[in-house]
Amino acid sequence: MTERQIRNYETWYRKLRLKLLVVLEYVVKPRTKKRQKSSRALWILSSIIVIVVVLVVVGLSASQPREKEPAQKYFQILWSTFEDPSFPEFPDTSQLMMLGVSFNITAVGGDAHNVIVESLAMSEPQELGNMAKGEVKYVSMQFGNYYVTSYNEQMQGYPVKIRINSAEAAGEITFYIPF
Repeated sequence: MTERQIRNYETWYRKLRLKLLVVLEYVVKPRTKKRQKSSRALWILSSIIVIVVVLVVVGLSASQPREKEPAQKYFQILWSTFEDPSFPEFPDTSQLMMLGVSFNITAVGGDAHNVIVESLAMSEPQELGNMAKGEVKYVSMQFGNYYVTSYNEQMQGYPVKIRINSAEAAGEITFYIPF
């Protein structure tokens, strides 16, 4: 290529470049500072709203109480005995009066936390604390007055109702004391 051809090419290239810059400048207008500030503020505001919504959803899902399992499925009563029994002089001799009951309790449904056992015969509730799955704890409950119960032929024992509450399970359990 000659020197003249090179100069013509360079001028042609410069003119083309200038035309492209004019077209691009027309198509893509530079943003003003006011427009940049408003778009940045809008972006920050939308980010804050999204964060607040996420925190509210997480907070509400965590604050809803979990439904507890029935105590009869989660705990098992073993080796139950009554304390201070006496048979009242009623025409029906199948009744028993007792001042207390003792038994072993086992968490069979999993670990149990903050276990509280109380009798429906108004004795003081007993806090057993935490129990690992399969752990056995001895419970002895003294009633304020005699607890009267009738013999159940089908279960072959005297029924006693207790209430158990823990972080995982709650409810009443009826167990039978053999005689």
